[in-house]
Amino acid sequence: MGTRLRLVFFHLIISVSFSSYAQNIECFGGANYNIFRDSWNADGHIYSEYEPAFGHQFGIGINDLRIDWITFRFTLSYDKYGGSLQSTYGGLGGGKSTTAEINKSIVSVGIYPVVLKVFEKIIINAGFELSRLIHESFSGKTGGWNYGSNENWNYDLSEKYSHFSSKSYAGVRFRIAYELSLGGKYYFVPQYSNYFSIGSEFAEFPESTRSFRQYLAIGIQCSF
Repeated sequence: MGTRLRLVFFHLIISVSFSSYAQNIECFGGANYNIFRDSWNADGHIYSEYEPAFGHQFGIGINDLRIDWITFRFTLSYDKYGGSLQSTYGGLGGGKSTTAEINKSIVSVGIYPVVLKVFEKIIINAGFELSRLIHESFSGKTGGWNYGSNENWNYDLSEKYSHFSSKSYAGVRFRIAYELSLGGKYYFVPQYSNYFSIGSEFAEFPESTRSFRQYLAIGIQCSF
């Protein structure tokens, strides 16, 4: 009984805290522009070319959440993005190459502990996002060669791999928004943000690939 009471008490504290400080709830959506890129510490024997692609995102955000003296923004979002690549690894003994077109769908949780307000209308946020892959589609070819034995091989990606992308992601995100009053408690919120991944985008070669995404979105915010 004591454990149950503590759980109920904890739930009530959380509910009261969120109802006290969750003053602005926002629904947002828009387009993204993704380009895959090599990691800064990628192997020097890897040469890659990437083609960008457009996608979209939508989600909800809660502003002005507070824990003690820290005010932050929280987001829960769905994101679809992709792109194409041609990557080659070569050494003295042989090499391999992959040509692929990839599209992903992810669900992300974002925490933005940096909240700056300029003239009470311009909002600047910085924080991090954790994401989980929920769907992917990919097509292309992968192959390799061995100089010593003159062996060559080629496969369709879909025949060789059951999945190509990593399952989980982490990255940092920066956002700037402008709150335009619609009268009463509602606001129109155009916004721009960019995201830099800090983990591997792919489970297969080229594993060192990262993602850089830019977003242009529109939000409707309600103040309580």
